[in-house]
Amino acid sequence: MDWIISDELGLTVGHVVGWGAAGAMIIGGVAPYIPQYRQIKRTQDAEGFSLYVCLTLLIANTLRILFWFGKRYELPLLIQSIVMNITMFVMIHLCVNVRKKNQIIRARERIFTDQPDETARWLEQHSGAPSGEKPHRFYESAYKFTLHSSRLCGFPCILKDLLAIMNVFVSMTF
Repeated sequence: MDWIISDELGLTVGHVVGWGAAGAMIIGGVAPYIPQYRQIKRTQDAEGFSLYVCLTLLIANTLRILFWFGKRYELPLLIQSIVMNITMFVMIHLCVNVRKKNQIIRARERIFTDQPDETARWLEQHSGAPSGEKPHRFYESAYKFTLHSSRLCGFPCILKDLLAIMNVFVSMTF
């Protein structure tokens, strides 16, 4: 009873409506995020957008994709889950970049050195550690510095030394 559009293709109105509905299901989940993406990109402000929503949708759509391997369901729903995951990753990427640019106080990027002697020398100069000892690794420097002070006055000195080490880390990052 379906009205046939073309005898050669065997295309019916039911097929066209089915494909249209499948396309609407696939695109319908992504459509609300297009204006949000454009607004966040234009204003460079992601304040009202919750990354928890992205996390929830990522988990839900990933579970739905994994469920498809156990029990097959309609292909448009699988494609919708894949498209939604891609959309959520794009939104997360945009929000993280915008929030990183809008931070009031930007921390310096941390640079890790592969010369442990230079790090130990710098720590000795800035922390007041006993000179003369040249540790090969930073953790040895902090450990020896703490042990040296703890022999003199016990637990309060260990606490003071740990605070000094933390102060050195804070001064290194800012």
